[in-house]
Amino acid sequence: MAQDNKSSLAQYRPLMVIMLLIAFVLSAPSCGSDEPLLVGYYLDIQSEIAYKASEDDEQQGTMSDHEESNVLYTTITRMQQTLRRTYPVNDFVGNDAAVISALDSIYHDYKRMYGHLEKKTVCVVKLYRTKMDGMIVKNSRSLKVYHFGILPPNVDQMVQ
Repeated sequence: MAQDNKSSLAQYRPLMVIMLLIAFVLSAPSCGSDEPLLVGYYLDIQSEIAYKASEDDEQQGTMSDHEESNVLYTTITRMQQTLRRTYPVNDFVGNDAAVISALDSIYHDYKRMYGHLEKKTVCVVKLYRTKMDGMIVKNSRSLKVYHFGILPPNVDQMVQ
């Protein structure tokens, strides 16, 4: 009878090995990091007008030699500064609503003052939300897109 028990256990040995292997695979930690990723935001600026700016001071940096670019430069610089003030430190949660609201406010002010003067789109600013592992961006997605058109020369004097 003891021989019968050993032979019946031998029948189930392959099944037990498979079950143990499955249990091990399911309980083993994954190769990737399970730590949560930090949330960050950035602006991607695509402009047909040359754009060179310092993010430290609205008065530093230039766009092109065109007068109309000063308004655009100032607006984009304000957006960058506002993004840093609204979301100064990456965390695990993010705050899409606060970031979008702050940037929308600047964009709507710009459109209210200059939108009727704009011609074809010359600058597109995209707001991205990122998931980061330290300084490495693991993924990102676009949250909002802002379109800016070319303005006539001396637009500052026209609006005042």
